Amino acid sequence: MRLLLNLSDNITFSSINPGGTFGDVDYYRYQQSLNEYRIVGRDLTVHEKNGNISRIVNNLHLNVDYLPSTAQTTEIDAEATISSHFQSLNLNWDRNSDPHYQYELVYFPFENRLELCHAISVTVDEVNLAETYFVSALDSEILFIRNNAYSCDLEGTADTFHSGSQTIYTDLLEDQYILYDCESGEGTGMR
Repeated sequence: MRLLLNLSDNITFSSINPGGTFGDVDYYRYQQSLNEYRIVGRDLTVHEKNGNISRIVNNLHLNVDYLPSTAQTTEIDAEATISSHFQSLNLNWDRNSDPHYQYELVYFPFENRLELCHAISVTVDEVNLAETYFVSALDSEILFIRNNAYSCDLEGTADTFHSGSQTIYTDLLEDQYILYDCESGEGTGMR
């Protein structure tokens, strides 16, 4: 499959999972990056049916000119900001004792612009906290905190077109609810 896009030279795409098949349609997801840094939540999904592209779902950030490509602050500066944040909440967090610590320099969509950020995923076991902090690479300000906690088999009710009111089960992943078939345990592919 070949797909041509007319975009800036500093924008790249890399294949990300999950891809797969849903019914008779194969789909492929491509992560958008800028200056070799991933753009959080921005991707292109291509649906292919019988060897032909049947649909393209565009979740790209197109206005990318004149964005900074070097950080003015360091990972250590961002960690200090997060540590101060936890201290203000009377919580103890130490990077060296956090087994789930992850760091990545990314572009984060913030207030209709892309902001170069330190993305730091942390856990605090004493309060079952799992979050990703997006800390500005310009001034170490926390721009956004994403809750990474998962909850399983949340029961609810949905009104369906063909079957009326039905009990459904969902899983919360970041900020999306994913429907599940509790008998097989696999996602239905619906969001």
